[in-house]
Amino acid sequence: MMLRTALTTGLATLLLGTTAPPPTTTTEPSPAPAAAPESAAAPDPPVDVVAVAGVSSIRASWQNPPVDTGVANYVAFAEPGGGNCGTLDWRTFGCVLGVRAGVSYRVGVRSNGTSVPAYAPARVTAGAPRAPYRVPAKAVDLMVERHGGRIEVGGDGFLPHSSVVVAGYRRGGAGPVALMGPVALTGPVADADGRLAAVARPPDGVVTLLARGVDPAGETRTLTAALPKGSGGGGGLPITGGRATVLFVLGLALVLLGALALAATGKRDRRRRTLP
Repeated sequence: MMLRTALTTGLATLLLGTTAPPPTTTTEPSPAPAAAPESAAAPDPPVDVVAVAGVSSIRASWQNPPVDTGVANYVAFAEPGGGNCGTLDWRTFGCVLGVRAGVSYRVGVRSNGTSVPAYAPARVTAGAPRAPYRVPAKAVDLMVERHGGRIEVGGDGFLPHSSVVVAGYRRGGAGPVALMGPVALTGPVADADGRLAAVARPPDGVVTLLARGVDPAGETRTLTAALPKGSGGGGGLPITGGRATVLFVLGLALVLLGALALAATGKRDRRRRTLP
């Protein structure tokens, strides 16, 4: 009886197609990805930015932002193409920018050099350095080298990116002769290290050269040098004007005198040959 029941149950199972439930498996949940570290937020920009034009320079000043968390220092800049300057800490509120004279600049300041900039309310234009009427008694030596008809002028200690004027003086040292003025976009400018390198062509009679600009603090800086022998005074330069006329007349007179002398010599020789 029990065997019949088991066979009947097995047959019903085959006919109905039922199977035993599959074994269940459990998986451990994968760990969540580590969160990316949050980047430090840029500090707030400074406030109350002021720009004051000087000679070949602009003095920028500002104040700490109301929330100065994360501020370590400040960087000021002049747009377009001017210099930049920075502070070593967050308690210094100003520095001096070197710029070209005669160019209008927009001045901005960034906290740590990374914050959004804060700008001065108005654009400013720096004035041009001027050569003094007389050669100063005390001045730093200007480096001067002569190469044919041109003079290479060099010096250092200027405010980086600032305009410099180069002038010449005749004997006596009064009344400068402008050689290279600080014309916007064309005049001589100190490089990023504050060095000047320019080429001058002094006119006749110039015996002293002078370069004047400002130092990194915005104060006047003057360099002078006597011209090497053979430069100036027409050394290697084309001779023109009244002096050229005098030389031409003298040369012509010498040619005529030589021609007369040759003619006189020729006459004496012919007389000798005709004598019996």
